[in-house]
Order: sequence, then C-alpha cells, then structure tokens
Amino acid sequence: YLNDSRYREYERNVTKAYRIVLPKLINSPQWNRGSDEMKVELLKMIMDEIKSSIRQQIIMKANLDDFQQIVRGAYGRYEG
Repeated sequence: YLNDSRYREYERNVTKAYRIVLPKLINSPQWNRGSDEMKVELLKMIMDEIKSSIRQQIIMKANLDDFQQIVRGAYGRYEG
C-alpha cells in the first residue's frame, strides 16, 4: 500500500525511468528486427519490471522510515 505522497513519488520515478529506458530500446538497431507482437510483449515486460522495481524501492524506503520512527520513539533520536 502506498499513501498519496508515496504514490506520487512512484509515478514520478516510473515516468522518469520510462523516459530513460524506452527511447533507448525503441531507438536501438535491434528494435526494427522484431515483430509487432514481440515489441508489445517486450514493452509490457520492461514496463512491468520498472514499475515493480520502483514499487519495491519505495516500500523498502517506507519500511526503513517506519523502523527509524519506532526506534526514535523507543530510544529517542536515532542516528542511522
């Protein structure tokens, strides 16, 4: 589950990754060698992988933030 702030971060990071990765893929010499079906499947696979990776990064960061808040609450200021 991503709250509103984390979801906006997710959207920004996914869009940024798409803007970096997809043009490189589409402009590569190998791109025109594939069938349209292959291109669609490759795009889906890459886009799904990007979204999954970004989601995992945000969740891991959120878990670390939550842990640090718990530690601060239990032990005072946390320097980690």
